[in-house]
Amino acid sequence: MTNPLTIADVAALAKAATPAIENLRTSQRQLDADGSHVGVSRQALEESGYDRLPEIAALLAETAAERDMLIAANNQLEDALPDIRTDRNTLRNAIKEIVGHLGAASRQRSPNDDKIIADHIDDALAIGRKAL
Repeated sequence: MTNPLTIADVAALAKAATPAIENLRTSQRQLDADGSHVGVSRQALEESGYDRLPEIAALLAETAAERDMLIAANNQLEDALPDIRTDRNTLRNAIKEIVGHLGAASRQRSPNDDKIIADHIDDALAIGRKAL
């Protein structure tokens, strides 16, 4: 089983065929299946689409370059995902700690607990600032 042609393969083939097409256009002769020189009409060349082959080659090369850029961008995003997940988990853990300190502060009810409340709020603020 052979490998299928890629966009880059087709672009390279089209680019390689460009000089041959130009030769057909200028001399309008080619070899037939028997190896004999035969004339090629301009109309036959135009109908075959050979004159558009350089344009197609350029378009395919551009498409291949765009595909390569998209693949590179996708790879960069995939490489960044672990860092993003780590940052998210770090923030989530900080929020849990902040909520724990604020919850502990909200349970303090006696006037003597002011220092404990203030300490929990200070700790929550420090954790929040560090996470940001």
